[in-house]
Amino acid sequence: MDKNLDRTNLVTYMEAQWVQVDDNILTIGMTEESMQDIAEILKVDFPPENEEVDADEVCGELETDEAAIQLYSPVKGTIVEINQAVAENPSLITEDPYGDGWLFRVECESADEVEDFLASVEKGAAGTYSDDDDDDDLDDDDFDEDDDLDDDLDDDLGDEDMEDDVDEDSDEDEPPRRGRR
Repeated sequence: MDKNLDRTNLVTYMEAQWVQVDDNILTIGMTEESMQDIAEILKVDFPPENEEVDADEVCGELETDEAAIQLYSPVKGTIVEINQAVAENPSLITEDPYGDGWLFRVECESADEVEDFLASVEKGAAGTYSDDDDDDDLDDDDFDEDDDLDDDLDDDLGDEDMEDDVDEDSDEDEPPRRGRR
């Protein structure tokens, strides 16, 4: 892979992986940000070459000093190449994540699926998390203003469940008691 990878052609996938698309071949690696707190990668479990993989499904794993990190394929396809240099020297992932530290390549079965993947990335929907930058760690686009969460909760619990929790002998001003007296 080119040591001077043009990072403007990369898309972020599953918050921690980058993807470079070249026709129907997608190269997958780990973002530099996702590797910041990782001191050491102990082992890499790649999917075998020529294995069929499904979109958004786990297909490999990095064992690190912090935790296991699952690897995903962004599209349905076939693993056409794994990075043997990384298999032999996993530290390349943290040393050069956008160059020699790439992980594997997937050949997508259809050009339409590649286009769908890229379109979903643009919308922030392809296994990515898109915060709305208002410091509440919630993506407000995920909430519909017309949703009434109280109604949904009541529907889930049902009226009879709500009545069972009320002590029949209690005063209306007192909160219901639960448990033993």
